[in-house]
Amino acid sequence: MDGNARSTSFRVVPMLAGQPASYLVKEMQNYATGKREDVSEKAAMSAAVKGLSQQDMEDIAAFYEAQARY
Repeated sequence: MDGNARSTSFRVVPMLAGQPASYLVKEMQNYATGKREDVSEKAAMSAAVKGLSQQDMEDIAAFYEAQARY
C-alpha cells in the first residue's frame, strides 16, 4: 500500500515508494495508451490506469513520491 515492494523469486514487484512523480505519471500514461507493454497478470496495470484522469495520475504519483523507502 505504501509503495514498498515485497518481491519474491516467483513474483517481481516494482518499488514505487520514493520514485519521482514525473516518472510515475509518464509510465501510467504509457500503460493507459499501450505504449508500455503490460506483462502483469491479466494486464492489471493497464486495466488499473485506463479510467484515471490526468489529475488522478498526478495525485497517485505525488502520494508514492512522498513515501519513504524501507
